[in-house]
Amino acid sequence: MNTSKLNEWLTITANLGVIAGIVFLAIEVQQNTEIMQAQTQDSITEKQMDWYMNIGTSEFASDLYFKGREEGVLAFEVDSAEINAFNFIAHANPRIWENEWYQYKKQLFEDDEFLARNRIWPVLLSSPGFRAVWDSQKGIYAPDFREYLDAKLEGYLSGNSFESL
Repeated sequence: MNTSKLNEWLTITANLGVIAGIVFLAIEVQQNTEIMQAQTQDSITEKQMDWYMNIGTSEFASDLYFKGREEGVLAFEVDSAEINAFNFIAHANPRIWENEWYQYKKQLFEDDEFLARNRIWPVLLSSPGFRAVWDSQKGIYAPDFREYLDAKLEGYLSGNSFESL
């Protein structure tokens, strides 16, 4: 076999190796994306479960949550520690929601999964206590998230479907 033929075969083999490497890299990127999606969902679910457990296993926090949600700050004595505690409780959900929304924008949530997660947002936010806290403190959230959540709330209050993004 002459040198020219050997060079041709080596070039073809090298090109096939490069193509195989690119295909392998594409498969690895896809697997990494799937792993990131799973880890993101797990992390957010864990945060939600921690929040629910903190409210559900503390009589004080549970009482604050339900009383404050339905009656707002009028349920508590003026300048009481309960008002401050309720404000922290009322901020926990929108922070989790903002994180979920951010992850969705980064395409770590599918549309149907994100819609299922955010169906409860306007329901909770429309209660008197949570609404008062949201309206007074929403400036501490990202502007595009505020707009999204306000639109969800407005849609809910006007009787529109949960299903619209």
